[in-house]
Amino acid sequence: MDKGSITCRLNILLAEKRMTVAELHKITGVSRTLLYLMYRDDLQRIDIGSLAELCHFFDCKVEDIFIYKK
Repeated sequence: MDKGSITCRLNILLAEKRMTVAELHKITGVSRTLLYLMYRDDLQRIDIGSLAELCHFFDCKVEDIFIYKK
């Protein structure tokens, strides 16, 4: 049974703001390692506090950062 997949859109959000992962790390304090994993869409899990910080920074919802596809 295919459970679908979750895709991270951090690379798109950063491109829209013309920012780098390093700049986002400096502004938000979110772990650079976590941000790079998200940027490469190679993430296995995420801390809720980090996710909340990113939603606050981008002024978006969780579903704007992660997309679930069946």
